[in-house]
Amino acid sequence: MKRILILILLLITVITTPQIKANENTQLTRWSVFITDIMGSSVNVTAHTNESQNHEEYKLKLSRIFLLYNYLSYTKQDKLSFDEFEALEYGETLTPIKTNVEDLNNNVGTELEISKELYDMLTQAEEIRISSNGYFDYSIGHIIDVWKRAIRKYDKKEIPESEFNQIIDEVNNIDVINNPITLRTTGTKYFATVNNGAKLDMGAFAKGYATQQAVNFLKANEVDYYLINAGTSSIAVGKNPDYPTYLIGLREPVLERSIYGTVEIVDSTITTSGDYEQYFTYRGQRFHHIISPKTKTPVSNYHVLSIIGEDAGLMDAASTALFSMGLDDAKIYLNQINAEAVFYEVGTTNIEISKITSFSEKVKTSRLVESAPKKGVGRYIVLGITIVVSATIIYFAVNYFIKTKKQIGEDSKLRLRRDLILFGVLVIVFGGIYLNYHFWPREAALCASITYRQETYVEVNFNSRNATILKYQEDKNYPKKELGEDYLEITLLGDYKVDGVNQEVVIFIDFDQKRIKVSEEKSPFNLCSKQGWTTYGYIICLPNSISIGFDTGTGTDGVV
Repeated sequence: MKRILILILLLITVITTPQIKANENTQLTRWSVFITDIMGSSVNVTAHTNESQNHEEYKLKLSRIFLLYNYLSYTKQDKLSFDEFEALEYGETLTPIKTNVEDLNNNVGTELEISKELYDMLTQAEEIRISSNGYFDYSIGHIIDVWKRAIRKYDKKEIPESEFNQIIDEVNNIDVINNPITLRTTGTKYFATVNNGAKLDMGAFAKGYATQQAVNFLKANEVDYYLINAGTSSIAVGKNPDYPTYLIGLREPVLERSIYGTVEIVDSTITTSGDYEQYFTYRGQRFHHIISPKTKTPVSNYHVLSIIGEDAGLMDAASTALFSMGLDDAKIYLNQINAEAVFYEVGTTNIEISKITSFSEKVKTSRLVESAPKKGVGRYIVLGITIVVSATIIYFAVNYFIKTKKQIGEDSKLRLRRDLILFGVLVIVFGGIYLNYHFWPREAALCASITYRQETYVEVNFNSRNATILKYQEDKNYPKKELGEDYLEITLLGDYKVDGVNQEVVIFIDFDQKRIKVSEEKSPFNLCSKQGWTTYGYIICLPNSISIGFDTGTGTDGVV
């Protein structure tokens, strides 16, 4: 009898233990912080903490981390929006020593005192440059500038041969410096000197480095459940409070589909580099923004690659280094840094998966996205009944018209009856079509895209409760974002003008209900805003050349 009781108690323990764990997770408070205008994009941190943890303090600290490194890594740009300028100014207040990368570049050959934060960032960047055998090089800013000028001018367009040849001549006359920076410390002070011929560009490293500092902060404060969405190319995750892993989609660079595969990760970072966003073409070939220090040109081995590892800064830099390597060298380097990668090669639609290290417990990669599970047949029965009834009514109506053709021509009452029957048939047929469309069961949208003049400017992810600005309009102050606890407002400039001035279009996003509406706009009769809330299909605002499309997506927690 005692043995039976022990077995029953053990069984109860086994059954209830997972439930107890789930209940513990349900006591966590979910919160998020959204930081805009960080190194050309935005960052969203979502985390779960218990009641004893001060998440408001965490939000402030996380914001300051990204704003600080946004300032420290800054290099001069053609034009800053007002919000970007404000972010830089705020970041400057967070460090007593104001020297940033732009200051170092403006004082080549001169030693400047720098903060410990900048010193540590430059130290790791230099270590990665050496360990990658120069495939990652943060000191080739002069070469990068040449290519970026051309990309901005011929964005996704064909460049004339004469200008392409000028680019090649110009970069060939720029040397890659073997010893680009001198770093030293004296007591509690830190110093850096950019050596002659070098120009620092932290664009392939700074955001990942800042993300890792945010991860370190969360871990130091025992925040285990988090997801950091750093723009469109990097995601860092801790544990998932609802599932064993986070499911991350891999963005499709060539074919007409949103993603080409997925990875499952936990306590890891995934970073993607690709040739599909910033490039121009020459003789049909893409020349993108990821420049190989070896050739001083973009290398077209892959359309996109994604690397998975534990250090977000290292993964950011390593993805750039890998982009210039062949597969054999890439496998050696991945093994060296204990990481794993997925390569989407140029010239084929095949995906070569490189599993180098023992990350297999954290990462699972699928070659193709699995299709959504099939739903029940009830909806098809309703549709079938509608079709059969409509076809039957049309059949009898046509037969009636044929048989009474002569009488109808002579009798006005019969003509009226014919018209009423025809009207009734149309009402029944189109009413049935409308009801089927309106009440047809739909999967909830997981994401949405906001387009202006047929180009996507903002991507919305309902799962991560985030919207990513992919590009800015001609006025770099737009799109604007204002984030609340459960909603987000996106403001764009539309094409509709009042007194010659383009008018704002305000789009309201409700994350809880997974719905979107145009809340404010100026157009004839305000037809755009009168469409109200929508959870599927499209919202089209023709006078402003703005549309919003919903996508049921793939159920991922993010896409890179």
